[in-house]
Amino acid sequence: MISRDRYPGTQTANSHLKAGNRTRLTFPETGANALYVSYVYDVLNWVTSIGENGATSGVGLLASYGYDSLRRRQTVTRAGRR
Repeated sequence: MISRDRYPGTQTANSHLKAGNRTRLTFPETGANALYVSYVYDVLNWVTSIGENGATSGVGLLASYGYDSLRRRQTVTRAGRR
């Protein structure tokens, strides 16, 4: 499912899973300024990482999340820092 949300002066596109989780947020810029943010979920639909332009590691990884066996968030790493 893709939806379009309007913000003052811009338009973004959102892609969602059937469970309602956002999988991608695409900004309207093109060319060298093109940007999208992708979201990755585990089998229980808990977000595990957020990356810029499809990155799953390195510089483009914006955040990653770790959970314990009771699904409590234990770690948050933002741009390489905990």
